[in-house]
Amino acid sequence: MSIFLFTTLNSKGVAGVGKAKLSAEQVVPPAEQARFNLYQVDAKGEVDTEKSGDAVFNIKSTENQPNSFLMASISVVYNGGSKNKLLEERKKLLQNLYISDFRQAAIEYFRSKSYDELQQADAMQKAGEDLQAIFSGIIGEDPEDPAKKIILKIVFDKWIIQQQ
Repeated sequence: MSIFLFTTLNSKGVAGVGKAKLSAEQVVPPAEQARFNLYQVDAKGEVDTEKSGDAVFNIKSTENQPNSFLMASISVVYNGGSKNKLLEERKKLLQNLYISDFRQAAIEYFRSKSYDELQQADAMQKAGEDLQAIFSGIIGEDPEDPAKKIILKIVFDKWIIQQQ
């Protein structure tokens, strides 16, 4: 006597199985990703490698840390488009048109964070995710469609917190 057991999986799948939600970085191949340092871009929108790329941010004062600051170097990783066909257009868009808005958003973001908040183990990751969402909002990206994302991630090349 033989017993056959057949099972099926419904088209929606089981939780945790099937299609996983991909991040924008996973959708865009590394060869189609470009980056620039937020504070190395000059007034013409060109990257000036003579500049350090570091910026000093005042952070939220507290009773225990009234005069603290953060020195950070912020890089924006963005999508150059399929086979980098949109690279120059997006470079101009990000580095010329929106650069001041990005810098202002970074200043406002860090000004709202305290020394203790920035000392947390996940503070750098959270700041990168928050700034990515803020920058994406500035340029009017659709957060629901990772395949059409322009700003892929924010990377901190330097992160030094100082209290006085």
